[in-house]
Amino acid sequence: MLLRRLIQRTGARLASTSSGATTLLAAVIERSPLITPDLKPFEVAEMERKQARQALQKAYPSELTEIEEGPDQVRARQRLQQVLEKYGGREGEGDKSGNEHSMQRRLAQRLYLLVCVDGAWQFPSGLWEPPALAQPSLQDLISQRCGDDLTLHPVGYAPVAHQELEQGAVFYWKLLHVAGSVEPSEGVDYAWLTKDEIVDRLDPATAELASEMLGPFP
Repeated sequence: MLLRRLIQRTGARLASTSSGATTLLAAVIERSPLITPDLKPFEVAEMERKQARQALQKAYPSELTEIEEGPDQVRARQRLQQVLEKYGGREGEGDKSGNEHSMQRRLAQRLYLLVCVDGAWQFPSGLWEPPALAQPSLQDLISQRCGDDLTLHPVGYAPVAHQELEQGAVFYWKLLHVAGSVEPSEGVDYAWLTKDEIVDRLDPATAELASEMLGPFP
């Protein structure tokens, strides 16, 4: 059954309340885009129209429009050039090497953390045993799966989605990545993936939920 498979994947002990229902918590950890999104076709067309209009404008002598750079401006421009040369590309190291462990990939898109346990990809998740509070329990399960190095910021104080299962439910909580890297526990693999990549790796029911839960953003 789907619920039993989810519990086995998280390594959690099957525990039931008096009603027989079991509740899981899952962390939807997002790395925000690092650069501006690629321009859409209509934006490219509008930019070209603006450049064409600017080419028709009257050109004034440079001595009337240019200002001589001071030492501070020269140094600032040189630093900016160095930053652009090092980080200005739209491909990160993860794109070039194909390393899905790296957050330096798909720089213009949102990435989400998935873990692979016993060959099954899923959001980091684990069993919730009330009366323990949900958010502290979520932080504990993230540490168990992904290590203690991650600094995360919760988005709100309520789940962003829930999934009804045969004998219980999964509650999904969204968090933003602030700093740190994943230090997976033994036997756990992980990947930072786009929304489209995630949908291809999850089971059909969770993939359908994820496509709605993650919103219309690329």
